[in-house]
This record gives sequence, structure tokens and C-alpha cells, in this order.
Amino acid sequence: REREREPLRSLNPIPTTVQMVHQLVASHYAPDAVLVWNGNPLNGAEPIANFFGGLPPTKHTIEVLDVQPCPLLGHPMPLPLLVTVKGLVKYGKSPSKSFSQTFMLKPPAPGAGTYVVANDCFRCA
Repeated sequence: REREREPLRSLNPIPTTVQMVHQLVASHYAPDAVLVWNGNPLNGAEPIANFFGGLPPTKHTIEVLDVQPCPLLGHPMPLPLLVTVKGLVKYGKSPSKSFSQTFMLKPPAPGAGTYVVANDCFRCA
């Protein structure tokens, strides 16, 4: 007699993939980062991580992406980067909405290996 197979989700008691992705995204924010989400400000990496952790599953379709270096007088290389993104976002089962996002990436500190988000402004229509 063949045993019934348990659904895969019952074998995996770790946080959902959505929660893990939101936490991973939030980990790329500087400790003193500022996020303005549809006009609502959040200050600091921990509040940003908590906010992202509470979002429903999302699907983004990026239509426009632009990255520009921001030369600052006397700033050593590497330079900060200004990133603008426009596209569509779908939250859970709701219809897609247009969004725009502009964020500033801070160069890595000496000895660190990656840029982090310093400021982020997200607007959904």
C-alpha cells in the first residue's frame, strides 16, 4: 500500500519564502536609512525590516530602470548612486498598480563589500 505524501509546506517549518525575501531586502538598508512609503516615513533598518516583513506577497514588473553616479565635491570613489525604477506591482491577488521608486545607494565603507540603501522613496498609484 502506498503511503500518502505530506504536502511540502508541512515539512518546512521555517518562515515563508515571502518573509525571507522581505527580510533579505531589508538587510540591504543602512542602519540609519530612511524609507518613505507612499508618504509615510520610516527611520532605521529595523523599522524598515519590520515593515517589509508585514507586506503581502508581491510581483514587480520593471519597465524603466536608470542608475546615475552622484559625484559629490571631494567624495572619494566609489560614488553614491541614484536609482530610479518605474513599473507595475501586484500585491497578493489584487490588480497590478503602477509604482515609482527612487533610492540612493551609499558606497561601501572601507573593508565592506557592498552598497547599501541610504534613502528610499516608493510611491504606488
